[in-house]
Amino acid sequence: MSLLPDSAFTRAALLIAVALIVTQLLVFVPLRQLIIAPAMEQMAISLADTSQLIAHLLQTEDAPQRSQSLSHLSQALGVRLDQTAAGPPGGEPGLYYQRVFTRVLKQRLGTTHPYRVETGAPTVIWVRASQAPPAWVGLAMRGIEAGAVPVILIWIGLGLSLALLIGFLLARSLTSGLRRLVGFARRIGRGEEPAEPPSTGPREVRELSQAMYQMARAIRRNAEERSLLLAGISHDLRTPLARMRLSLELAPEINDETRDSMVEDIDAIDTTVADFIASVRDEHDEPVNDCDLDALIRQTAKRLAGPRMDTTAAIDPEISLDLEPLGLQRLRPRAMARVLENLLLNARRHGAPPIQVEARRRLGQIRVSIFDHGPGVTADELDRLLDPFQRGRAVASTGSGLGLATARRIIQEHGGELSLHQRPAGGLEARIELPDRQP
Repeated sequence: MSLLPDSAFTRAALLIAVALIVTQLLVFVPLRQLIIAPAMEQMAISLADTSQLIAHLLQTEDAPQRSQSLSHLSQALGVRLDQTAAGPPGGEPGLYYQRVFTRVLKQRLGTTHPYRVETGAPTVIWVRASQAPPAWVGLAMRGIEAGAVPVILIWIGLGLSLALLIGFLLARSLTSGLRRLVGFARRIGRGEEPAEPPSTGPREVRELSQAMYQMARAIRRNAEERSLLLAGISHDLRTPLARMRLSLELAPEINDETRDSMVEDIDAIDTTVADFIASVRDEHDEPVNDCDLDALIRQTAKRLAGPRMDTTAAIDPEISLDLEPLGLQRLRPRAMARVLENLLLNARRHGAPPIQVEARRRLGQIRVSIFDHGPGVTADELDRLLDPFQRGRAVASTGSGLGLATARRIIQEHGGELSLHQRPAGGLEARIELPDRQP
């Protein structure tokens, strides 16, 4: 199982975000180690030397001159003095630069000179220069006081957010062409007339779109030529078959039994030719339209049931309907009617009445099931019967074995699936599952 996101957009956005964060870290770590830390060390050394100088002055000069000398020295060196017995307020270091500063103080002065960190504006780091007389020397950390740290972090966060936004827009521009290409390919897969490919986006996506568009047009031209060829074959084969049948009907020297047998053979050949033509054609030339699927199911069932169709009768009719409202759907009506007709005819020929048609709509999917009460098929035949030229073992050898394969291909072209299921109580279920595509 891959830990990466599934979509190309999310992967691109994540890659850009990780690259930006790593870049920020690669900039911040050298900045801290090569600029901030050395600067703090130099300032700490300066404060330690100043502390030692003031301690020496306190021990060598007389009290009358000491105060004036300390004042001049603190002004010249830019340090602060606190000669109270309690010393300045403060606590332990908290920020990184404070810890670097106090570490260097310990190295220069040892542990006999305590230090304190007075937070405020600005932050002052104090070190005790002398215990008697008491004297603390402090250095103000201007420009890097504690209050400036949140501001710095906010600016870093804003910069990173802006960079991530730019990366998001860049990833979106890279993947938007792919999303349009997916829609373009799906329209081709559904047999719809391909529109002009998108002219925006990366060059590779534009070239791929153009190649797919040319491929779709070539496939459509081949399908049109094939349909024209099949129309000629249909005419060339069915016309002699019609003449043969007429000749048999008018031939007095042939007895009725032989004539009926030969007519059945001619009808079987004609049916096989029709199945081959229907299998290859698949109604590809039919556009996708808004179709009332409820009405289509009712019309097909009524046409096949004939006068016995009565969904309100108290006794079981040959075909009964249990349909939830399905509404308008985007599909090819003639092709879908062929699928329903094929499944209903199979249920009538190879199953047993009553035949039930059930339609349900659940969670963006439509399911249409056709049940019969016949003997069903064996488990190993359920998938095999949907392949071309396959018939059930209990079925007579008439027919081409293309009906279910053609129906399955039509359903798959609509983005759905056709499957067969053995019923526990006996009989077979032909199940159509389609995406709910309302206009």
